[in-house]
Amino acid sequence: MTGSLPVRAGVRESPARSRRLARLADRLTGRDLTERYLIGLRAWDACLRGEPLQVVLHHAGRVLEPFPAAVVYPDSQTVYAELLLARGATKGAAAELEDVDRR
Repeated sequence: MTGSLPVRAGVRESPARSRRLARLADRLTGRDLTERYLIGLRAWDACLRGEPLQVVLHHAGRVLEPFPAAVVYPDSQTVYAELLLARGATKGAAAELEDVDRR
């Protein structure tokens, strides 16, 4: 996300801020926690402002949907071996990869 956030500490609530938050939430995919937080703020803002229940539930439901993809963390020892290879330390990299293979 780029640009300024529509919600900041110390900024008074206003209809203009709510409109900016609504426009932003409509563009977000909800693929990371920051986006989900802003979509949740949109649901809360809609609830506080007395918007139709369907709008509140739509945004609240978007926050509760499962994440679209699994996160895969690389094996740290394999990454270290790749770094050794990149630096030309083939014997050290081979030893690390052999250790990985034994696990």
